[in-house]
Amino acid sequence: MQLQIRAYERADTQAMLSIYNWAVLNTTATYDYTELELGEFEAQIDTKIQGNYPILVAYFNNELLGYATLGQFRAKIGYRLTAENSVYVSAPFQAQGVGKALLTALVQAAYDTGFIQNIIAVIDAESVAS
Repeated sequence: MQLQIRAYERADTQAMLSIYNWAVLNTTATYDYTELELGEFEAQIDTKIQGNYPILVAYFNNELLGYATLGQFRAKIGYRLTAENSVYVSAPFQAQGVGKALLTALVQAAYDTGFIQNIIAVIDAESVAS
């Protein structure tokens, strides 16, 4: 599978939300208990954009297969160079290298920001793939 990984565009939002909400309903990965509405999800994305955090999407045959983001880990000044990563892949495409490709690109994007020196992953014990 020849993936295309690129920076987020606003037109990606609905497909990303569908992937996220599937994870809410079927996994412990999100730490949310109810699906997000589009406005809530857009607000989360906007916060990442305002903080200059990377948001990447993976496409194959014009279908969004997954996405990866970085965001603020904690508000304390000592964490200013640390970001938390999130990687979500559409259920039919999990365990096919999409998440790994996104994470690899996300690490490079973090480096390219010039301010992210550490990346933290918060992973639930039930998330074996992560």
